[in-house]
Amino acid sequence: MLKDSPAQTDLARAHGRFARAALGIYLGSALLALAVLIAFFFAARVQEEDQRSKDFLKDLQQRESNLRRHVGLLVQDLRRLSLRTEVDLLDQNPSPELQLLQLSHEGSAFFDLGVAIIDRDGNVRASVPENFLTVGRSLATTPWFDRVRVNHELTVAPVRSEDARPAAVYIAAPIIRNGHFSGAVIGGTDLAKGEGGPLSESDAVVKPVLATHRGHVLYPAPPPQLTHDPAWHSLFLAPTRGATLTELGSAKHHWLVAAAEVRGTDLSLLLLAEERALFSEVRTRLRDRIILALLLASLPILALVWMLRRSLQVFRVSGERLIREERLRRVGEASNLIAHEVKNALNGIRMAAELACDTSGKRSPVQERALSELRSEIARLANFTAELMTFSKGINVRANKLELGDFLAKVISLAEKVAVDSGVQLSLKLEQDEIFVQADPQLLHVVVFNLVTNAIDAMAASATSSKGHVVVTASETDSQVLISVKDNGPGVSPSMVPRLFEPFESGKASGVGIGLALAQRIAEAHGGRLSLASNADGATFVLTLPKPAPSPKSQQSTTAGDSVHEAPRTAG
Repeated sequence: MLKDSPAQTDLARAHGRFARAALGIYLGSALLALAVLIAFFFAARVQEEDQRSKDFLKDLQQRESNLRRHVGLLVQDLRRLSLRTEVDLLDQNPSPELQLLQLSHEGSAFFDLGVAIIDRDGNVRASVPENFLTVGRSLATTPWFDRVRVNHELTVAPVRSEDARPAAVYIAAPIIRNGHFSGAVIGGTDLAKGEGGPLSESDAVVKPVLATHRGHVLYPAPPPQLTHDPAWHSLFLAPTRGATLTELGSAKHHWLVAAAEVRGTDLSLLLLAEERALFSEVRTRLRDRIILALLLASLPILALVWMLRRSLQVFRVSGERLIREERLRRVGEASNLIAHEVKNALNGIRMAAELACDTSGKRSPVQERALSELRSEIARLANFTAELMTFSKGINVRANKLELGDFLAKVISLAEKVAVDSGVQLSLKLEQDEIFVQADPQLLHVVVFNLVTNAIDAMAASATSSKGHVVVTASETDSQVLISVKDNGPGVSPSMVPRLFEPFESGKASGVGIGLALAQRIAEAHGGRLSLASNADGATFVLTLPKPAPSPKSQQSTTAGDSVHEAPRTAG
């Protein structure tokens, strides 16, 4: 498991401090801005609720003015009727009064319930229609009749009888003859009739109520539940001038009550509205604004968190890469030292082996085989040390224009003996007659030879009974040259695929893990790439290299024979 270096730990701490500082600064600024914005929203809400209350009160004032104007017209019409000469209660002939009442009721748009005349004792003398007030009925005990008889004042009073309409009122005008009270003319009307009147409901929130000065509800019937509350009657304890706005009820059902006395009458007009319903639009607007503000404030912080997470992910990848590069640097230093010592030892062994091979005496077959194996092992160790030194010191590319046909044929021929000994067939396939590439021939030799020998080793180690076959294919596109090495072996182990090109990672029991890592570095140094293109029915590795730039025909390209016969720098 890789451990963080001190530099990486410091970088992680710095990144954490930066992330916390960035989040803290943004959150502080966002919270301050939200606090100011929400305070502004609440101030706007208070202002809008205050305006809504004023509109509520203005609605009551307008209704009271309309009701007072309507009652005033009723009063004028009834006063005019009481002054008519036909109304004479001293004679015993009721016909003139009855005819007058019929004409007044039929031609009047005000007294829809009826009109009647009562004498000075409160007895009904005439009534139109007949069911309005029964002739002979006594009204002497009613409070309003006393005010008319004693004060000679025109009185507007509610109708208290059970069979009357909820908003029915009587308007009583005294009949004065020679300065003496001789009776009264009564007109009955329903104040709630028609649409758009003072008692009509403009919406489902505002409820109009008509009551007496003592709090007795005349309209609507049945009265609202609030009118049974003890606090209801407190509204009528003291006389008021103009319209008033009062809050009543519990926290669960909180009501706003606008009340105004209808001047010149014994009536009060009130408007009831549940506070939550009256201000619901204002509070819904405030809620929507706060939610929108929170959403707008959360979007940048989400973006910031996402960016910090991306930055942290990039930091982790970079940190792991730094750890690997640090480990590779240290391993490279050790590898260079080891390779140098092994190379020196191999030079001595090689010289001794050559002297042993040049002896004039005959050697037995066993000696010949031993000397051959010694040469093979010396070559293998020399190639390994060369690769190790190249891997540790870095890739130095000296690219030339190279024709791949003969080059690949020479590389494959060098692996032919190993392939035959392992029972593997090698073949070369060129999709174009001439394919040129810009590459270092010695380094390209290392890559292709490694891929071919790896394929041979993989099939030699497998237990399959099918004939092993390795195909090297060269092709080109408009901008790239592709070299693929495909075998029909068991393929790469799935657990090995993610670590395939990492140094010192090998799928072979005797492998060191330098070959593919070095091959990939050589490919990248050329501006290309090496990848595992397929792992089904055998492994297919593809080396991608850039095509050479167009050059004059007189310029000669490097030949395959020169590149292969020259000792590769990585081969030791």
